[in-house]
Formats: sequence, structure tokens, C-alpha cells
Amino acid sequence: MRFLKMRGLKLYYLSNYSEHLYKKTRQHMGFLEEFDGGLFSYEVLSIKPEEKIYRLLLDKYSIVPEKAIFFDDRQVNTEAASRLGIKGVVFEPDMAYHILDI
Repeated sequence: MRFLKMRGLKLYYLSNYSEHLYKKTRQHMGFLEEFDGGLFSYEVLSIKPEEKIYRLLLDKYSIVPEKAIFFDDRQVNTEAASRLGIKGVVFEPDMAYHILDI
């Protein structure tokens, strides 16, 4: 992630997370500071792959869908992003080494 940020890219998270779980685990989420922003599903009462959560993220941060790439470990979520004009990519563990080819 740091490498991507050093290249001038903006990074946002979109996570299906309950408020209860967030409160229990937030002390272990220092990595969120690496992001420019994001949304947890409990904050907006919508979850992936519902269209609403993607639109809220796009609107909140003025993200142009055609200039965005959405990584997720579930194909159903990347397909939902693709329907909104976002390039959706299913992320696999060994993909980190090839991410700049996208």
C-alpha cells in the first residue's frame, strides 16, 4: 500500500464490518491510517455487494468510477463494482507482486 501511495494513488477501504466487531478490533487496525478514507458497512447501513455502499464511497470522496480500481477477495463484490463502471479485480494473496501491471 505504501508503494502505491508513494506513486500518488489514493487508497480507500470499503468493508463489511459491524460496529460491534469494529469496537472490539479497532486497536489492531492501525493499517487504516495508510488509507485516504473509506467506509464501514455499519456506518452507512449497507453492505457489499449492494450498489448503495459503492455509490456512497464514490460520492463521499468524489471518485470517478472509470478512474478507480476495486480489489476484493469475493467475485460477487468486484462484479457489483464493475456494474458501476469501476474496474473490479478479485484479489488473491500472490497478486501483490503483480498489482502494478493492472
